[in-house]
Amino acid sequence: SHFDDLAERFSRIAGALSEELHAMVRRSVVTQVGCGRNGTLMAWQLACLGVSRLRLIDGDVIEPPNLDTPGLRAADVGQPKAQALAQTLLEFRPDLSISWQQSSVTSPDVAEWLAAPSDLIVSCVDSDAARLRACLAAKRSLTPYLDVASTVHRDERTRELHLHGDALLLLPDRDGGCLSCVGGLTNREATMYELAAPANTLKKDRRTAWHSQRSGSLVTLNSTTVSTGVQAWLSLLRGDINHSQWFRIDWQPNSGFTTQAAIVGSTPNCTICRTIA
Repeated sequence: SHFDDLAERFSRIAGALSEELHAMVRRSVVTQVGCGRNGTLMAWQLACLGVSRLRLIDGDVIEPPNLDTPGLRAADVGQPKAQALAQTLLEFRPDLSISWQQSSVTSPDVAEWLAAPSDLIVSCVDSDAARLRACLAAKRSLTPYLDVASTVHRDERTRELHLHGDALLLLPDRDGGCLSCVGGLTNREATMYELAAPANTLKKDRRTAWHSQRSGSLVTLNSTTVSTGVQAWLSLLRGDINHSQWFRIDWQPNSGFTTQAAIVGSTPNCTICRTIA
C-alpha cells in the first residue's frame, strides 16, 4: 500500500530520530522564505526528513550563476525559483504537499501566507527587511523561526579565505527575542524604514553588488550551515532546546568546521518584542 511504501521509505530516518519524533516531523508544515542556494538545500533536507507540507516564497527567477545549486538544470534559467524548486521536489516526493508564491516577502500579498498556521517559519534570504518580516510573522503567530545565512569572504591583504555560517533559531515565547534585538540586522534603521514604507518606495540604504560584500558561494559551507539549522529544529522538537540559540559555523584549515552555540533572547528595551508580546 501507499502507506507501507512511505513507512519503508522513511524507515531509516525514523530509526535515527525515533518513531515519535519522526511522526512530529511528518505532521509538520513549514513556510520558507527564499529559494536560492541555502533555500534549495533547506527545502531538500526538509523533504528528505518527511515533512508533510512546504510553502515556498521567493520573488526571483533563476539566472545562470544560480546553476551551482543542487537540483537545478540549464533549462530552469528564467523560471521562478520557487516554482522550479517545487517541481523538482514533487518529482522526488510525489506525496509532498507543496505550494509556492512568486513574490517578495515584503509585498502585501504575502502577508496572508506568513500568517497561515505553520510549525516552522524559515528564512534563507540576503535582505534584512525580508528576514525581519518573516521573523515578526513568526512571533505574531507563536511559531518557531529559523534564519540561515552563509558568507564566503577573502581577505584583500592576506588573500585568506574566510567561511562563516549562521543558523539562528528563535523561540516564539515572550523572551525569545527577534532579529532586531539579538543582533541579526546589518542596518536596523534602513530595515525598519523599508518595512514601514509603502510598496515601490525607494529603499533608504544603497543597494550594493554582491561581490562588494562577499567573494562568492560554496555548496560545502551552505550545506553545513543549513544542516546545523535543521538539526537545531529537530532538537527543538525533541525537547533538547528550550531557549533561542545562535549557532556560528567557521572553517579553520587546520581543524575543519567548528560550531559555537550561544543562548540569545530579547532585550528589555526592544520595542518590537514588547509590542508583539
